[in-house]
Amino acid sequence: MMIILINSIPAVVLSDCPLLRSFINDTGVLDFNKTTMMNTESIIHCQWLVVGSSHQRIVVEFDYIFIPISVEEYLKTGCRRGSVNLWTPGLQHEKVELCGDRRKVRVAGVGQTLMIEFRLNDYYLDANFFMHYQLIQIEQALSTPSHLISSFILSAENYAECGLTSTNGYKFSRGVTSRIVGGRQAVPHSHPWQVLLNDRGKFCGATVLNANWIITAAHCVNGTNPENLLAEFGIHDRYSVEHSRVKRTIKQIVVYPSYNGKLTRWVHDIALLQLSNSLIFNPFVRSICLSSISNFIQIGDRTLVTGWGDTHGTGNFRYLREVEVPIQSNDQCRLKDVNSITTLCAGLCQNSTCDACQGDSGGPMVLLRNGRWHLVGLISWGFSCAGLGVYTKISYYTDWITKIIYH
Repeated sequence: MMIILINSIPAVVLSDCPLLRSFINDTGVLDFNKTTMMNTESIIHCQWLVVGSSHQRIVVEFDYIFIPISVEEYLKTGCRRGSVNLWTPGLQHEKVELCGDRRKVRVAGVGQTLMIEFRLNDYYLDANFFMHYQLIQIEQALSTPSHLISSFILSAENYAECGLTSTNGYKFSRGVTSRIVGGRQAVPHSHPWQVLLNDRGKFCGATVLNANWIITAAHCVNGTNPENLLAEFGIHDRYSVEHSRVKRTIKQIVVYPSYNGKLTRWVHDIALLQLSNSLIFNPFVRSICLSSISNFIQIGDRTLVTGWGDTHGTGNFRYLREVEVPIQSNDQCRLKDVNSITTLCAGLCQNSTCDACQGDSGGPMVLLRNGRWHLVGLISWGFSCAGLGVYTKISYYTDWITKIIYH
C-alpha cells in the first residue's frame, strides 16, 4: 500500500495541505478544516492519491462534508465555488463532485487507485470535511449486493458504459403493459438517459448520447435560439428539487439538413444539441446505446417510450411515465406516404390506450438487447394520443450522428 500527497496547479498550490494519515491495517483518515490553514486568502487546490494492490479496491466514506452551497446555487452552477472531487485515474469523466452540507457519503473506486481532490475557488467560502478510507479485498467488495444508490451511497459501477441502468436485473423483470397515455409511473431513475428539454415553458423530451451531446426531435428546436433552451437530467419528479437533478444550457443546435417540417410531413425529424458544459455520469445520468444495424428493430418488437407529456386523464404527468408500444408495419398503420426507411410506426395496443402525447416529443423509444438499452426511435408525431405514433428511425441516421458528435 502507498499513499501519495500531490499539490498541483502552478500559482495556486497550497503548501500546507493536510496530510492523509495512513495506518497499518489498510485504513486512513483525512481531516480538512479551512480555519486551520495558514493561507486562506487564495484559491486552494489539494490532491491526494490512494493506491492499493491489484487485489484491492478503495472505499472512501465522509463522516461529513460542509461546503455551504445552497440547493438553489447548486442547481444553477453546481459546485463551482468549492468542492471535493473523487475519481479513478483514467476515468476522469466519471468524477464524483460533492459540496453542500452532507453526512455519511460513501464512494467506492472502480480501480486500485483513487484520486481525492479539494478545490476552493471562493476564499470567502467556508469548508471542512472528515474522510476515512479502507482498502478491501476484491472478493469482499464483490460480495456486497448491487442496488440502486441512495442519496448518500455511490456504487462502484462504471457509469460511462451506455445503455445500463442501476435498476437492471430486477426492476425490469416484471412486464410492462402501458404508459404515457394509459401508462404507469416509471421506476424512479430507471431511465437515466431521459432529458427534460425546456424552451421558455414549452417542453420536449431528449436523450443523452454522450457527455457533451443529447438528441431530440427537430420540430422541438428548429428555429430556436440555443440560449432559450435548458436541458435537465436525473429527474423523476419534475416538480421536486431532487438531489440528482442536473441542468445544462445548450451551446449549439444541429438540425438534420433535409428536415423541412410540415411541408414533408416531418420526415427527418431529428436534431443534435451540444451542451455548454460536459455531463458527469452517475447512477442518475447515463448515456443510451446506438446501433447502426438497419434491421436492429423488427415489426412486432415491443419498445419502451418515456416522457412527462399529457396523459389524457390516465395518470399524473408530474412523474416520468413509460409505456410499451409494439412496432407495426406501414400497412397496419396505413401510412402510404411515410418512408419506412426513415420512420417507425408503433402503437395499436389491445386496449388502444398506449401512445406518446404532447410534451413527449423528441423523447426516446428504447429497446433492450443483450442486457443493454438501445435508442431505436424518437417520438415525432401521431394521429391521436391513444392510437398510432410515428417515430424517427435512429438506425438510418447513425452515421450522421456519430460524425457530428465525435468529430
